[in-house]
Amino acid sequence: MASLKISSDWIASDENFRPEFDQSYGQLGIRVDDDWITEYETESGSRGERLEVPAYPLAEWIAENWWSLLYEPAKGDRSRKDPGFRSRHWMGSARDGFALPDGWICSLGRGSVRVESRPAYFPHARLVLRNTCDAQLRTDDVAAALAGFVDSVVERLNAAGITETGLQAIWGAFKSIDADEHRFCRLLGALGMSPYDAAPDISELITGALGDVSEQVAEDFCEAADVGDALEAAADVVQTLAALDGESELDFTDLFSLKSRGDRTPRRMALEAVKSARERFSIAAGDPQGGEQFLQKLALNAIVRGQEGVRDMDEPVLHGSLRRTANTLRFNLIRKQLASRRYDAARACYLAWIQASDGDRLVTRARVPDQQASRIFAAELLAPIEYIRSRTRNNVLSPYGAAEIADTLCVSDAVVSWQASHNRISVVGQHGGQWG
Repeated sequence: MASLKISSDWIASDENFRPEFDQSYGQLGIRVDDDWITEYETESGSRGERLEVPAYPLAEWIAENWWSLLYEPAKGDRSRKDPGFRSRHWMGSARDGFALPDGWICSLGRGSVRVESRPAYFPHARLVLRNTCDAQLRTDDVAAALAGFVDSVVERLNAAGITETGLQAIWGAFKSIDADEHRFCRLLGALGMSPYDAAPDISELITGALGDVSEQVAEDFCEAADVGDALEAAADVVQTLAALDGESELDFTDLFSLKSRGDRTPRRMALEAVKSARERFSIAAGDPQGGEQFLQKLALNAIVRGQEGVRDMDEPVLHGSLRRTANTLRFNLIRKQLASRRYDAARACYLAWIQASDGDRLVTRARVPDQQASRIFAAELLAPIEYIRSRTRNNVLSPYGAAEIADTLCVSDAVVSWQASHNRISVVGQHGGQWG
């Protein structure tokens, strides 16, 4: 994976800013692998890799948003347009009138963080930041780089006799937390909240309802929910996990005996898993009944058609839960529509299959890699692209055509449309949103 380094070479300032700005003035450099995202060119033609700015605003922004930067993934297609999400993840929020990259730091879940940046022009400074980057890094590596930078700024302030800034107060509190508090802060960060100003009901949610579930379930939940829907969704978590005790135990030896490769991109992993499942159960790649055959082979139809879901919405936070024990599996599905339940059952199969150990998991709306891979697996299994392609003309699919195919396959129109568009078939009037 890529590497991140943030540092400032201190310079004596005569600008007479605020004391913490003056004492943290220097040449700030941010490098992702070999690319300096702080590399600039002025209107006069001067170039450099580091910006002469105070380091304090960036350090304070990192400290304030530490837990969200490392643990909160995007919760939807419009996350970056949400002012709150933007303030927590967009580096420009820390500019305070100075030039900083048009960069984003967002969790991808499962121990990885994405760092992106693109060129930016600053008329007042008469310079342009030139470079782009889009890198995936280990969460621990990002944490070490951010902490090292914040530590250096705090040490600089302490050496100058400045001791009562907001940065020092927040960073001091951060340094004093124990293991139990770390879990609390991490889950709040994943929800998009600061542990320093969390609402009492959300704090109670973390210590109460989520205090008794496994780490995997807590992560699944917080990576999918946000502050606005967390309380309602938490009630669904409690209900679905309790319901697992009464669900039928299904033998999944045939599926779990197949090897899953964990060193590929989510898309490649999902498609290779579909291929392996089809080979095991003798399902042709373009067979429109292939998804139904898969569900029948694993005795899933009784659950898909027999349970009663509690949510009628297209995209609730929680879609269902599963419990893997050795080679057996139990499911509980949340949504009411048959097409959605078939899709969610297939997703749950994939999540259980790639799971490294026994235990509970949630099927959610989250955009993290394993949840996204489960969507790709379910979409290709239930709506084979070979079949969709055979039903199109001139590589174009209309909304009416997507609806006809969806009805034949018993999936949602959205699954067919997304399958088509992600396989280079033009979809007329395609809407945004998630895969079913």
